[in-house]
Amino acid sequence: MAPQTLTDLPSELQLAVVELIRRPSDLRNLCLASKALRAVAVPELYGEVVLDLDRCTFRHLHGYFFAGNPGPKYVRSLQFIPDKPKDYDDAVRVMRLALHMVDRNGLRKISMPQGMVLDDGFLTQLCVGQQQLSTLHLGVVGNAVFQLMTSPVFPRHWCRTITSLHIPELMSSLDDLEGYQQIIRHASALRDLHIWMNGAVLQCDGTIRLAPNTFKDDYGSLQDGMLIKLFGPVQDEQKQPKLNLSRLRLARVEMFHPETSLMRVIDFSKLTELALVGCPRPEILLMALARDFERTGSALRKFTFTGFLITATPLEALLGSVTGLSSLHLSYNSPDAKKFPDRKVLSLVCCLKNHCFTLRELYVDYRMLSMPKGSDDRAANGSLP
Repeated sequence: MAPQTLTDLPSELQLAVVELIRRPSDLRNLCLASKALRAVAVPELYGEVVLDLDRCTFRHLHGYFFAGNPGPKYVRSLQFIPDKPKDYDDAVRVMRLALHMVDRNGLRKISMPQGMVLDDGFLTQLCVGQQQLSTLHLGVVGNAVFQLMTSPVFPRHWCRTITSLHIPELMSSLDDLEGYQQIIRHASALRDLHIWMNGAVLQCDGTIRLAPNTFKDDYGSLQDGMLIKLFGPVQDEQKQPKLNLSRLRLARVEMFHPETSLMRVIDFSKLTELALVGCPRPEILLMALARDFERTGSALRKFTFTGFLITATPLEALLGSVTGLSSLHLSYNSPDAKKFPDRKVLSLVCCLKNHCFTLRELYVDYRMLSMPKGSDDRAANGSLP
């Protein structure tokens, strides 16, 4: 009896073997072995595709774009890099061609270059041809999203399948802000939200500018107003549906007014993962989140904080407002020992008593900075690392 080979196995066993292969080079070699194995390996090889827009130009397309290639119809995740392509016009042409080759409604995840303004034609092509997306990383949307979503012919159900949304920056114009506001408003299945404010503020005249280097009296209202405008105005808190998020990541988000609350737009009782990364002056934001958790109850299981703290009291308040954490990652800097004494570290550790029976992962990186005389203002403004 002749020994059995991989091609002699049932198709479901062949698929199980191929799923264990991680290196693309091995999958390509398997495609060349036989037609039977090629049919099994091609979907796995092209499931996640990353296209480098600087290497793959419209004049020099690589094998992905060759006629007769069966791979593109199996693409489920499509990512374009780098964040800022060298040739914008050529990059747009390659992106539109790549999207054209993907099966209609076949994509589940798309990641755009985060520093590239979105092309109107590409977005229209994306909305019409891909209406089963679950993960969306659009980058700088400009006025493309707002104009398209406010159009009477726009398919409203396009947003209803989105479960993960990444907002990298909101500093180009008010259109950026309103475009993402439209997506959040219609994404009823949204569970994972990542907001990167990037120091942008909404001015009273409706325009957006970068955050000033020095503190001004109106700066707090501008920044808080921008975050509130992102979620949209609440006409009636009883009828306004809240975001049932399970994961929330806030990067470079700054809050100034202690009475500001996100509870009216986010159901904190459903939130299981929270990350605060590089937020300037995070004390008020931490206290606001602590109050929201106390009022609604908490299902939080994972908390990550990275940044600069003047005092640990707000961090202690947040840890005390939740119970049952399984993962805690803290990485923060502080000024000299006079402003942040060692007893605060001990007090912070004492807050973990609410989580002693559930905590499975703990990481703490605490560094005391020796600050030169006269640098207190820089610390208050969050400009230190």
